[in-house]
Amino acid sequence: MNHIYSIESLDDGVVSQVCINENEYVYEWETLFQIKTDKGNVVNITIGASGLVKDISVKAGDPVYRCSFLARLHDDNKITGSD
Repeated sequence: MNHIYSIESLDDGVVSQVCINENEYVYEWETLFQIKTDKGNVVNITIGASGLVKDISVKAGDPVYRCSFLARLHDDNKITGSD
């Protein structure tokens, strides 16, 4: 059974980069989004699963808040790795 994960922002800020596309396959710990925080730091959003990206809800320049929904990942349950 495949799991579906919600990808959420870790901090308040602005989406500085969307590094993925809808229906794109991504690997564990790959950077999916970059968020520039209110303090000027850049936070990379990753997830410890691989699979297909669905339902991207933000674009570069959009404001986000801690726990804001960014996208979904449909896990393929394959064991993979990414440096």
